[in-house]
Amino acid sequence: MGSIDMDRLDRVVGLLILAQEHGLVLARNGDKLKMSQAVKHEDPKLGIVFRTLAANKESVLAIMEDSAAVRQWLDLTQQHLINLHNELYDMRERWISAEKMYLSLHPDNQGCLCAPGQCRDEAVVRCDYCAYGLSDSTGNNGS
Repeated sequence: MGSIDMDRLDRVVGLLILAQEHGLVLARNGDKLKMSQAVKHEDPKLGIVFRTLAANKESVLAIMEDSAAVRQWLDLTQQHLINLHNELYDMRERWISAEKMYLSLHPDNQGCLCAPGQCRDEAVVRCDYCAYGLSDSTGNNGS
């Protein structure tokens, strides 16, 4: 791949992941891309996956043979994940501090701080009320 185009490389890595998710083994056979199932099984989407990989044959073959490009992608992606982790950690700490400050200013608050009812199911952080099942003065937990 020479000088790396990260967007293109990212798309091709996505194709390799697609092949792996469908149990395919990829190999070069001359100028062709050989695709076979590691373990034979029914896969209703296999035809679409084969056509998608075949349509991107040159890129897939190129990345299969360019270990330096894959290593560079992994390194850059790792750095990106580190940055995201640090950002998430910093934001979580700010969230915790804001919740503590809010509760010290409004000690009579007896429910979820984030939403009417309770924190979202997919929340990365939950308020103390939702996280610890705290009850209001009537014994209800807001549900």
